[in-house]
Amino acid sequence: MEERKKNNRNLTMRAALLVRLVLVAALCSFFALAQQPARFYAQIDIDGIGPASLDRLKANPGFAWWVEMDQILVVLAEAPVLANLGKQQKVTVLRDIPVKPEQLSVLRFDHFRDVGALDAYVLGRGGRFALLQLRSTPPKTHHDGEHKHPLYFDAFQPNRVLAAQSANRVGARKRAVDPAIQALVNQVDGDRWLADVTTLAGWNRHSFGTEIDDARDWLVAQFSQIDGLTVSTEDFDLSGTTLQNVVARIDGTTTPDRWYVIGAHYDSTSNNTSAAAPGAEDNASGTAGVLEMARVLAAMEPESTIIFMCYSGEEQGLHGSQSHVNRLISDNDLDKVQIVLTMDMIGYTNDNDLDVLLETEQRVSWLVNLLETAAFDYTDLRSVVSYNPFGSDHIPYLNAGLDSLLVIENDYTSYPSYHRTTDTIQNVNLAMGRESLKMNVAVMADQIGFPRTRIPAWQPWLIRWRASPDASAPDQVVDRIINVLDFVSMVNDLNTAR
Repeated sequence: MEERKKNNRNLTMRAALLVRLVLVAALCSFFALAQQPARFYAQIDIDGIGPASLDRLKANPGFAWWVEMDQILVVLAEAPVLANLGKQQKVTVLRDIPVKPEQLSVLRFDHFRDVGALDAYVLGRGGRFALLQLRSTPPKTHHDGEHKHPLYFDAFQPNRVLAAQSANRVGARKRAVDPAIQALVNQVDGDRWLADVTTLAGWNRHSFGTEIDDARDWLVAQFSQIDGLTVSTEDFDLSGTTLQNVVARIDGTTTPDRWYVIGAHYDSTSNNTSAAAPGAEDNASGTAGVLEMARVLAAMEPESTIIFMCYSGEEQGLHGSQSHVNRLISDNDLDKVQIVLTMDMIGYTNDNDLDVLLETEQRVSWLVNLLETAAFDYTDLRSVVSYNPFGSDHIPYLNAGLDSLLVIENDYTSYPSYHRTTDTIQNVNLAMGRESLKMNVAVMADQIGFPRTRIPAWQPWLIRWRASPDASAPDQVVDRIINVLDFVSMVNDLNTAR
């Protein structure tokens, strides 16, 4: 019995010792944590700092992680690191947001704008995304008027680029423009584009309404007035209703089996479609853009085939563009398509910054580079890039493996009349739409190809003439004067004769 008591005392002593050790370890850990500097989320202003400076900033060893969002870099770092950075550039420390990285999530602005309706802290916004720290489980759907849309959240990934300024990707540069391209760019008529937006916004273009047929017929009539275009409609079924895409095509003169698609959806929606769905910005702006580009590009005698598409059923889930992809597949024409350029909401800006978002997959970066360069060379646009595509008519083509890209205003997420009966022409900015179209025309014209004035190879030429008493002789010959254009034309003729 005595031996058992002794063993029990030993066990008790050991247990007490173990408890003391655990308490000491906990206290040590507590004091160690107390001595560590506090960590905070912060927004660092990176507007136009350039690629080299941005790369150095991202490499800061004091960052736990970073997320690039257009004009800001959101980071998690210790207070001394942020204080030191604040001596060199603008740093906004988000002191009121408790640091709980396990609750971070990325929200897609897909049919949803009201971040304030979510129980979440907003760490930053850029492109078509918001970086959130959720306080509770968010709802799976969002109700807006007569619409019910799912909410889309992406898992948080550290060191991710959600949206990047072109000035921070490649650095600002201005090249000498191509005169032939510039001549086409100059043909973009902003007033004509805005007038077409106004006309389209006069109809309620809801996919299941009656006035969308009026918009369809008007588009057919407008395309039919453009020389060289063959115009048709393509039917597809949506919930038992037959809808139509409007298709205008011009075959290439030298490489007709190389196809370039330029598209936008012409249907619209609102929070009360039975009352009105003018959709001036979403998406009469893009549809009128397709029409304006058709006027310019069809007249250039394109070397490759251009297909101008106006889709219906986009607001119900990209049905018109998916129907076109299905048709390309069934007709074995998918491999002919070289580029698909889509425009969705190209005419709104909430400030004097004409900023456009170029959205596609990383594998289509070559096309992004062309558009960025054209924006620098031919327009007043500031371009932003996102390789996180979703939610518009470029998606069915990307899913089919095609090189497709969305052109959309960068202020898309702040447009207050999105899917509202107030989406009217008063909200559309002429300069924003015109500059976007100039960029698009510059790239697509160059890629499609068109006849350029031949410039002769440099070589010696000896030209002699004498004044002629013949009254029919050109004045420049009589006066022994010849202008540059006449000279180039004459040399071209001589080259042809040789």
